Amino acid sequence: MGKEADQEAVAAYGLYPDPKIQAYVNELGQRLAAESERPSLPWSFKVVDDPAVNAFALPGGYIYVTRGIMAHLRSEAELAGVMGTRSAT
Repeated sequence: MGKEADQEAVAAYGLYPDPKIQAYVNELGQRLAAESERPSLPWSFKVVDDPAVNAFALPGGYIYVTRGIMAHLRSEAELAGVMGTRSAT
């Protein structure tokens, strides 16, 4: 269910076109996921190309932050807090 919804989310929003930002968010997310209650879940962390200040999660470990929220965050700790909150839902 999550994999299909991931494809729909990516089609609807598009991915933010900066590979370095995508890699950074995914690497941070993977570090967080490794310490989670479900470290073996195939986690996916992506930045979608949406100006809204938002983050959301889909079933199966798909976590998204928007480029809009990325512009408002001031530190890696703030980003980790957003992603950790989304992965707990």
